[in-house]
Amino acid sequence: MKKKRISKGWKLVIQGLPLAAAVATVFLPLQRVGQQFIVLIVLIWIQVFFIVECFLIVK
Repeated sequence: MKKKRISKGWKLVIQGLPLAAAVATVFLPLQRVGQQFIVLIVLIWIQVFFIVECFLIVK
């Protein structure tokens, strides 16, 4: 089976999503609980990204 490679452009988009989400929440009129929930989602996304990058991607 051939392994599909992800292009560098898509990789940068996936890496930048948590940061973009954190920046976007600054401009949303959310209550404190909503902002904390968004930060929790961003932190979970970063952890999942690092786990996938470090342990599950076979080079």
